[in-house]
Amino acid sequence: MEDASIVGPLQGITPVLVILTSWVILKERVPTVWGVIGIVTTVFGVYILALKRSDIRSVRGFIQPWNRLSHSVGARLALLTAVLGSISLNFDKLVVLHSSQAMRGASVFLFVAVVVLAWSVARGQWQKLDKSCFLPL
Repeated sequence: MEDASIVGPLQGITPVLVILTSWVILKERVPTVWGVIGIVTTVFGVYILALKRSDIRSVRGFIQPWNRLSHSVGARLALLTAVLGSISLNFDKLVVLHSSQAMRGASVFLFVAVVVLAWSVARGQWQKLDKSCFLPL
C-alpha cells in the first residue's frame, strides 16, 4: 500500500489529461483561456493540498511526487490510473451520445467482468475458486 501523499498529487493531473484525451479522441475544442486558468488552478490546488508539509519547504520537495515515479510502484500505478481514467471518460461519453445510459452501464459491467475473468483464468485463480455455490446450468 502506497502513502497517500505520494499518490494524491499525481491524481491531481487527471483533469488536464481529460482535456488532452477529449481533444484527441472526441475532437472537442480546446478550453478558453479562462477555462485553462481554472483547470490549472484546480490541479495546482489539489497538488498543494496533497503534499506533505515537509515537501512544501523547498522546490526539491515540491517536485518530490514526480521524482518518486522512478522507484515507486504506487506512484506509477497512480499515474496509470489517471491516464486510463481520462481515456475511459471519453469512451463513456461516446457510448452515451450514440446509445443510452443503460447501454453504457451494461457495456462497462460486461467489459469489467470479461477482463476480471480473463485475468483470474490467466493467473490460475479461477481454478482455485470453490464453485459449489454456482448454479449448475
